[in-house]
Amino acid sequence: MYKCHICGKEFFNEPSLFNHKRDKHNISEVKKETNSGRIFFYVFIIFVISLIVLAGYSFVSGEDECSKPAKEINVGGHNNLELHIHSHLKIIIDGKQETIPSNIGIAYGIMRPVHTHDDIGELHIEGPCKRDFTLGDFFSIWGKVFNSQCIFEKCINNENNANSSLKVFIDGQENNDFENIILKDKQEIVVEYGSSKE
Repeated sequence: MYKCHICGKEFFNEPSLFNHKRDKHNISEVKKETNSGRIFFYVFIIFVISLIVLAGYSFVSGEDECSKPAKEINVGGHNNLELHIHSHLKIIIDGKQETIPSNIGIAYGIMRPVHTHDDIGELHIEGPCKRDFTLGDFFSIWGKVFNSQCIFEKCINNENNANSSLKVFIDGQENNDFENIILKDKQEIVVEYGSSKE
């Protein structure tokens, strides 16, 4: 039995109740309101399920901070670090030591895993997990060119610098890995570019 909530009269089926409400109580939108309420409820349930599935996929897929390129990782701060080491970098171009600016890799709300706090050349290598970061990662975060051919805008073997050389020394020993050099604790790195003009 279906009962009218306004006058209390009973009916054998829903269409009869609907016709009664429409004719006697001037309520014609009852069915539409019921359907729109159901539609809203189902849309809400689908939305919640979609969020749960998306969150689960992100968790299972393993896409975390540690798997991203270094210039996309945001360590955020100095809490909960699995990696915290320091290297020292010196850059010499044509006999002159370059200043490595403070706060490379640090901006409001962002701290990259390889960064500086001051201009003395100390590289802070910090991360939410233990993984290798390279000298190339630092230059990428800095937004500067560095590879086996170039440091900044200085490149060897081009027509302006025909007799130039680019070398990297790790703790006094020459190293030819250039941007692939893995940063280690208490490491002294010297990048030296020199050109001779005839």
